[in-house]
Amino acid sequence: MKKISSLILVLFFLLSCAQQYYLKSSLNNISIGNSKQQLLALFPGQGRVIDGGAPPLQIRSAKKHNGKLIEIGELLMSDGVSAAVPHWFLFEDGELVQWGQPQDWKEVKARYEINYNPPVGVTY
Repeated sequence: MKKISSLILVLFFLLSCAQQYYLKSSLNNISIGNSKQQLLALFPGQGRVIDGGAPPLQIRSAKKHNGKLIEIGELLMSDGVSAAVPHWFLFEDGELVQWGQPQDWKEVKARYEINYNPPVGVTY
C-alpha cells in the first residue's frame, strides 16, 4: 500500500510539473494573411502534455493603430525536446501579419508602438 501511495504522489507531482505546449512543426501550416479563426483552428487539442492539451492562443496586447485593430497572441511552442518558448502572432484587423519569438520583435514594437509587459523571463 505504501508503494502505491508513493507512486500516486510521484505521478501527481509529474503531472503538475508538465509543461503544456504546441509543436513548432505546426508553424509550417500557417501563412501570412491567415485569419485569426484559421490560426485558432490549427491549434485546439493539438497541445502535447500528459493531462490533455496546451492552452489556447492568449491575446497579450490589443490596440488601435492608424485605424486598424492590432492584436498580439501568444502560444507556447516546443520541438518536443527543448523547453517551450512563447511565440507571438501579430494580427491586423484579424489577419496574420507576422509571427515569431518575442526577442525578434524590436522592429514590430517600434512600428506599432506596442507597450506590453511580457511574462517573467521573456524579453523583446
